[in-house]
Order: sequence, then C-alpha cells, then structure tokens
Amino acid sequence: MKRNEIIKKTVLLFAFAFSLIQTLNAQVVNVTDKSGVFYFDAILFKSDSAGKSRLDVYALVPYASMTFIKSDDIFGSEYSILINIRDKNDNIVNNKTIDRNITEKNYFATQGGNADFDVTQSIFYLPPGNYEIEVIFYDKTGNRNYRRTRQQSVLDFSRYSFSLSGIMIVSSIEENKGKYIITPFLSDNIGMLSEYFFIFFESYKNVNTPGNNIEEVDFLYELVDDNNKVVLKSKRKRKSVPNALNNHYLRINIPSDLPQGNYMLRVYALRPADKEGYEKYDILATTERSIQNMKTVSGKFVEDIEKAIKQLQYIATQSEMDYMLAPDSKEEQQLRFEEFWRNHDPTPNTERNEAYDDYYARIDFANRNFQSYTEGWRTDMGKVYVIYGPPLSTDRRRLQDGRYYEKWTYGNTEIIFVDYNGFGDYRLYSPRNIMDKYEYNN
Repeated sequence: MKRNEIIKKTVLLFAFAFSLIQTLNAQVVNVTDKSGVFYFDAILFKSDSAGKSRLDVYALVPYASMTFIKSDDIFGSEYSILINIRDKNDNIVNNKTIDRNITEKNYFATQGGNADFDVTQSIFYLPPGNYEIEVIFYDKTGNRNYRRTRQQSVLDFSRYSFSLSGIMIVSSIEENKGKYIITPFLSDNIGMLSEYFFIFFESYKNVNTPGNNIEEVDFLYELVDDNNKVVLKSKRKRKSVPNALNNHYLRINIPSDLPQGNYMLRVYALRPADKEGYEKYDILATTERSIQNMKTVSGKFVEDIEKAIKQLQYIATQSEMDYMLAPDSKEEQQLRFEEFWRNHDPTPNTERNEAYDDYYARIDFANRNFQSYTEGWRTDMGKVYVIYGPPLSTDRRRLQDGRYYEKWTYGNTEIIFVDYNGFGDYRLYSPRNIMDKYEYNN
C-alpha cells in the first residue's frame, strides 16, 4: 500500500479559541510560538530519488489562530506558511511558501467554535546531513509572524540492509475495506492526548543486499527522559516484513503517573527471539523522535502556572486564587487550577472547555494589542476586553486639548478610555471602575 493512500484523512488536532479581531498596529510582530498558535511536524521517509530522502512537512493552523475580517456576509482570512530548510552552516538549501485564503460564513467558526483548521503538506528531497527546519506562520490579515523550528537528521536509507523511517504520532487509526486511514497528530505534546496514542512508521528492506532474508522482526519501544533513564519499555511485538517497504503501527500507552517533561521515544527493530529485552547484537535498526508530556487544560499547555492563576482575577474571587496559589508544589497548583476550570466548564461531558479557551483567548488578544507600561491583560483596555469581549463598535477621536479618547459600545453600554499622555496608555474614563466578572456566553 502506498504511503499517500494511507494518509487520506484530514489532520485532527485541538483548535484553540483565540478571539481575534483586526489589529490597528501596522507593524509586523514576530513571535516564537510556544503556546500552540500553529503546529508542524516533519517526518523522514525513504524516496526513489537517488542520493536523497523524502521529508514531509505538515503545518496546521487553527481557525482560532487566524485573523478574520468581515466583508459583506463573508469572513475572510489570508495567511502564508514559509518553510526554510537550513544546513549545518545555516545556509538555506531549500524553501517553500504556501499562500492560503480562508473564507467562512459563520462567525462562531472563525472564533474556533467548531475546532476547524487548515492543514498543508510540503515534500522536500534532501541529501543526507543535519538540518534545521524553520516554519513561519504569517497571519497576513493580522500582520503577525509566528515561528517554530526543529532539528532534523536526514539518512541515506540505501546504505542499510534494514532501516526505519521517521515516527509519525497518530491520534487514531480506522480500517475501511482492509485499508487503514490514519489521523496524524501534529504536536510533540502527548499530554494533549488521552490514555494512549499510536505511531506510524515504515521499514525498508534492501533486497539488493546479499543474504538479506529478513522476513520477520520484533519491534520494541522505549521512552527515555532527559537523564537518559528508560522510564517505559514495551514488550517485543513481532511483525512480518515481506516487502521492500512495509507499513507499521504501534499503540503506546501513556502511564497515568508519567511526570511532565521532555522525552525521547525510540523504536527498535530486533532480530526475532523468545526473550524479554535485547542486546546490542539484536538490533537491526532504530528510529527516534522527541516528545513532551505537558499538562494541558482543554488541550492548551500552561507554561507558567502561577501567572495563569493570577490572570484569573477577572473571573475568580481572591479566595479562590489564594487557594490555587497556596501550595508550594507546581503540580498541586496545577491540579487546583484544573479543578477550578472543571467547575467552570459549560460542557463537562466533552474534552473541550469552551470557557477556558475563550477566557485565555481574550488574555492572549489583550497581551498582543493593549500592552502599554504593563502587560496587555493588566491594562484598562485589557481588563474590559477580557470581561466583555470584542466591542460591537469602536470610535476613536482626538479631543481639542490633543488627547485621544476611544469609545467601546456593548449594546446599551458605552465604555470610554482616554489617552492622557499620548503614548497609547488608555485609561478608563467612564465608568471609573469595572466591577463585573467574566461570564462565558456561547
């Protein structure tokens, strides 16, 4: 079965609900993405191109990460994916730009309500060596760049009598009339998945190697932490390898007590044997990839738990925040944080917590658009935006004394800000204070 016949199903991943509206800032903002604005994966395969291997680069952008602008009854967004491949001397040896135009009639969908996304696949043929893969998501409508990178080693598969491709993490596998349809998972963080996941990879048998009569191999996987300690090891699983190219799937169970952190997932192809474990001489081939196990809420990784708790001041009471911040252990703080959001989940029977997504989408937007002498979420405009969301209309004018004011309208409510110093530091003018708390409204 050909590889392209296998990967037919659209890539599935949590889409985070970033409530984006058009920014007034015309300057391009460059951000190294760590928070899941977009995702990419790079998988190495053997190719038919002499002296080169095939590298498949997938990029996934959730609708919630795009900036949509309404025109008539249609919401539109434009973005580009730029892929740069650099060699060990930092020279760009290959690149590609993909331009995408997305249209949507449903405003709710543009805000991530349906967890929609757009995915692209790019194929590169590279000679053996070590490379850096750089993927840039350029939100043309919002005028922002987000960047992710990964190191990649490219092998010459023809040199080996038996070898393995790169590892693709798979969130699900379906069988249809004897064929398997896989759903790639474009993130290194297995903490976003449930109790298990699958991996897909290929094995290559060099039929031109004299005496290469391998018909079966035992596969075994290990999970290794940053200290090179094996924290998880599977039993041997025997598979037939009758062809020059063979497709393989392995299910990997995620231990419930697996600590948060970075790991290396290694898969070994071993000579068949009725024993546990292996010795060096048993190894026919090996492949590996880095993964993470990071706690998430609604699929989103919480990088700084104390900061995330402090940002709850527009929804939580002070006593609730004190309770979450009280433990010295980050793990216990995380557990209390998750408990808080479970109590505020409008759909507790689903994996997604819409209130969590919406709340931190507003925090994210405030940080990107209202930063002044402090972080955007702490400003008066940020506070109003987090509590009430995007205004129905805005009006910015210059007063006779040279100051600027901006009016946000929410139905029958008007909120006025004034920039007293001319540096974009807008302060609440009317009303003088906001006492309301955030409430999720679908």
